[in-house]
Amino acid sequence: MRQWRPISRITFEAALNRLTRVVLTLVCVWSILPGSACAEFDSSGWRFVRNVQVPPTYREGPVAVCLEAAILEHCLPDGRDIRLVSSDGSTVPITITPPVDGRDAEPIPVRVYRVARKAGKWTDIWVDKAAKVLTRGVQIRTRSSDFVRKVELRGADTSQEAYVIRVDGLIVDRNSPIPIRSHEVFHPLNNFQYLQIRIMDGDAPPLKVDGVYCYPPLPEGTSERPLSHRIIENRFDKASAATIVVADLGAERLPVCNISVRTSARNFVKAVRVSGAYTSHAVSWSGLGQGTIFRIIRDHASAENLEIRLDPSPIRYLKLEFTGGPPPDFTVDGVTAFGSVQLLVFQPTLGSSYQLYYGNPRAQAEVHAPGPTSFNIAQMVDTAREMEVGPARPNIPQPSPKPVEQKKEVAPFALGKALGVIMLLVGLLLLFSVMLKARSLRRRRNRHSLRIPDASR
Repeated sequence: MRQWRPISRITFEAALNRLTRVVLTLVCVWSILPGSACAEFDSSGWRFVRNVQVPPTYREGPVAVCLEAAILEHCLPDGRDIRLVSSDGSTVPITITPPVDGRDAEPIPVRVYRVARKAGKWTDIWVDKAAKVLTRGVQIRTRSSDFVRKVELRGADTSQEAYVIRVDGLIVDRNSPIPIRSHEVFHPLNNFQYLQIRIMDGDAPPLKVDGVYCYPPLPEGTSERPLSHRIIENRFDKASAATIVVADLGAERLPVCNISVRTSARNFVKAVRVSGAYTSHAVSWSGLGQGTIFRIIRDHASAENLEIRLDPSPIRYLKLEFTGGPPPDFTVDGVTAFGSVQLLVFQPTLGSSYQLYYGNPRAQAEVHAPGPTSFNIAQMVDTAREMEVGPARPNIPQPSPKPVEQKKEVAPFALGKALGVIMLLVGLLLLFSVMLKARSLRRRRNRHSLRIPDASR
């Protein structure tokens, strides 16, 4: 009698796993067929485009394009409508560096380990920076108000010595006529671990010092650049009792983030209102910010702040209005505007050219692989100077291709998709046939076992 050899469960599972792997492989192959390639960038909706050319001296690594004010003034505030497209029509992963807002770095707290007072003279405060770190200024935090105090600074590497750093500092706190709070004293850069701060109280009560902070050095390769400008107006307006200065920052510029005022006036306090416009014939000016500038001289010591820091703005025309105090005591000798450098960083491909699209108010944030994340800002600024960025021109989207050409482009996609579907179906049919065969063999084995007589009877 013919012996039936039942199919092993292990053999069946192994075959099933092998077929599963085959099906998965077919699916992966289908996914990488030409039909799955990314579609070309559709420039509809973008108003402007510029050509970007990588310099011939390029070797390797990321490069940068400087986003000037003439570009950013047409972009959305978060820059999500900026696209870089390569010569093959695909978008390029980019990284846009954050703008510099012109504000100073936050000071670092230090330990006060000794305070000594001499009645009618001074208050000495010794601080320990915990290490020989570079600093450029101190900030004295106090609850006291309405004071003017001369400050002397000395430094040392041990607690038994002291070297003069600055002896003509001044801290000021006034509530009227224009509020001033200047509790900082800046000094030449040094790395003394210990600092002695002497506050000259005189006959006034000592200040209630809550703590001392130190300012770190300014970062190297700062992303601020002075802007070329032309003064259009510099006059005193009797109607508003304000000194008004208007400047043209030029067509090629960076977003302004900091303004420094030059004046020979002494002992003044002025409130400043800053406005901006994109055209010289602006009917109304947009407010950019406000601040206070001052210069106070007392007993051969001085404190001053002649800078107005702003959030970066791509305006072209700048308007400053100085108010408060007697008009004859204050004149503006000039201003210096600083621009914020914002970069678009990407990894170029040799032999490719690029186009920069921007100005689409309905653009959505693009989801793609992130651009370069590890780079040196100062080095990127240098590469941005070498990049060739063409003038802006209106973006005119190309007309849709002819039906015949469209069929030629779509043919690889349709062929690949059809082939993938066929291969997937073949794999499923093979799997189904194996399952049916296993089921048939199992039934035949069961029927055979029923026909075998019981040997024990």
